[in-house]
Order: sequence, then C-alpha cells, then structure tokens
Amino acid sequence: MKLRDYVDCLILSTAAHTCDVLLTEDIKLRDMGSEMEKDLTGINPGFSVRTWDEARLGFSD
Repeated sequence: MKLRDYVDCLILSTAAHTCDVLLTEDIKLRDMGSEMEKDLTGINPGFSVRTWDEARLGFSD
C-alpha cells in the first residue's frame, strides 16, 4: 500500500520523527503505519499509530 496523498505522507513522516504515538481514525494512515512498523521503529523505536480507543485503553493502565 502506498500513501498517495501528500498531506498524509507529511503527517506520518512528521509524527514518526517527533512523536511517540500518532492518534488517527484515518484508515489509510493506520494501515500504512502497521505496514511500515519496522521502518518507522528505525527512525523512532517507540513510535506507533493508534486509534483513540486503542490509546485510551493504554492510558488507563
């Protein structure tokens, strides 16, 4: 899968370089984050792409 939307590419790249978690409900971004997990952890080992529900469950621990 490729991100063809320039803005989505910028969002994913910026998040991978500056954040620990990208919260999104965008299906393309979530799928791309899952597919690129190995590449993205090379940039930022703690980085993940999650939905709000996934993150909320993690916050309650």
